[in-house]
Amino acid sequence: MILITHFFEPEIGAASQRITSLAKRALKDYKKIFVITVMPLYTLKGKIKFFENNGNLKIIRFPVFQSNSKNILLRLFSMINFSFYLFLFIPVFLFLKHQKVYVQGHPLVTSFFSIFIFKKLFRKKIILNVSDLWPKSGLELGVFKRGLFYSLLKKIEHFNYSNSDLIMTQSIESKKYISKILQNKNVIVFYNVPTSDFKTKVSTSNKKLTIIYAGLLGHAQNILQTCMNINFKNLDLVFHIYGEGSQKKEIINYIKKNNINNILVHNFISRNQLNQRLISADIGLVQLKQSIHGALPSKLFHYLNYSLPIMYIGSGEAAKIINENNFGWSFKNDDYDGVNSLIEKIIINRKLLSKTIDNIKNNFKIKYDYEAQYASFKNNSNF
Repeated sequence: MILITHFFEPEIGAASQRITSLAKRALKDYKKIFVITVMPLYTLKGKIKFFENNGNLKIIRFPVFQSNSKNILLRLFSMINFSFYLFLFIPVFLFLKHQKVYVQGHPLVTSFFSIFIFKKLFRKKIILNVSDLWPKSGLELGVFKRGLFYSLLKKIEHFNYSNSDLIMTQSIESKKYISKILQNKNVIVFYNVPTSDFKTKVSTSNKKLTIIYAGLLGHAQNILQTCMNINFKNLDLVFHIYGEGSQKKEIINYIKKNNINNILVHNFISRNQLNQRLISADIGLVQLKQSIHGALPSKLFHYLNYSLPIMYIGSGEAAKIINENNFGWSFKNDDYDGVNSLIEKIIINRKLLSKTIDNIKNNFKIKYDYEAQYASFKNNSNF
């Protein structure tokens, strides 16, 4: 199998973790995996090699221009930069005997050129992973407006879906959206659940209530709003924040300005270090400022794998999963009265946490098991 993606370890983030896990698991079935990716934008490691030969896992990382800027032209240049390398390496691809090509569906332009090369030129079978519903997500986030450019991206989206033999996505909402565009297309849901074993929590009844957030600190998450609206000065709790993003400086400045000593902001740490902190925390915060169609934060499953009750602020499929399975508590974006009230109740009565933890232990792995999902993927990709 060939994997084409912007996201692969040691790149930090949910997309990188998901695709790397799939590659390592697929090695047991496909024997040889060839990864075509880019140099990481965020990493905890030092110098990264252009080519890695890890036995049956071979990786090429192109040194492309990367940008997190809101400027659509800079982002477009980054996508075209990667696509240029794909065309440049066509002579190399001629010698690859792999019949299946996994393409990460975002960025949209990169996936378009990947599918064009391997489907139209080499007649390979395409497995397209659609984790973000671009251009719809971009429209909802205000990255661009309806017009000529948006119409062009819609055509690219349709081309990608039409020329894929299997489409994977990370939410039921996304599956319904894609299935509506293309009837009878093979679309499956592969939730971004961890491959590691379920972990049991450490008892935390003798310390302050601990809430943890680990992830991006951007405007889409709006953790600053939570810092401003939870009554930290009068509640006996500590809030740990791990991550990077455009709001990080604003959060730190707000904490200093208001002399709040129980919000602690940390830099990115390794996944192993983070996992140790998850085991000893009481509540995992997941937040989305606005509803993005098809969006399902992967940290939801990461927290649950460490038997961590969820406090979710937002809407969409994540809220439905939490409420239907009693994995924690969900609140609408502006319902901080409800959030503060819940925290007060838990501080008084820790048994509220214990009941939720027991429910996670009894139900999470049964409903969201990586191997069961991989088996479905394997059966559906057996072209």
